[in-house]
Amino acid sequence: MQKIFVDEFEVFSANKDECLDIAQEIFENHEYLFSSSTPSPTIIDCGSHIGLATLYFKKLFPLAKITCIEPIPENFTLLQKNIEANHLHTVSLINAAISDKTGRAVIFGEFGKPNPRFCGSSLIQDWANPGSIPLSVETIALSSLINEKIDFLKLDIEGQGFLKVAG
Repeated sequence: MQKIFVDEFEVFSANKDECLDIAQEIFENHEYLFSSSTPSPTIIDCGSHIGLATLYFKKLFPLAKITCIEPIPENFTLLQKNIEANHLHTVSLINAAISDKTGRAVIFGEFGKPNPRFCGSSLIQDWANPGSIPLSVETIALSSLINEKIDFLKLDIEGQGFLKVAG
């Protein structure tokens, strides 16, 4: 685990290069920039990775209510650490893959490898980084998270459209 600074945020990452690449897309290229009619938008961040988009959303809208969904255990641990390290409030975390129903699925990634690139993980083996291995993860139905007006829905969930959920 490495600690770096992205914008004004302290960020813990398993892969510094991957983190900086993603940070550039989000903080410099403003990939997720949106306007809101309220200072406290409701955001669902599917495929939260280690939380860089969530940090960006909190920079734009400090009062935002954000739900983060991330299936990869290593990323989820770093996501938790990054939310805590930056003292973010009104952020809820769910360790699962987004799906059309609750159950389990297999995701392919660089699990257990040094300096992993998890942004290339996928529910479709051919879409994953070469040499990726399978991991069974929990799934949650996206519809179960939409109980109110959503101001922004981020879906960075490689391969989900082809997901076959067991159970």
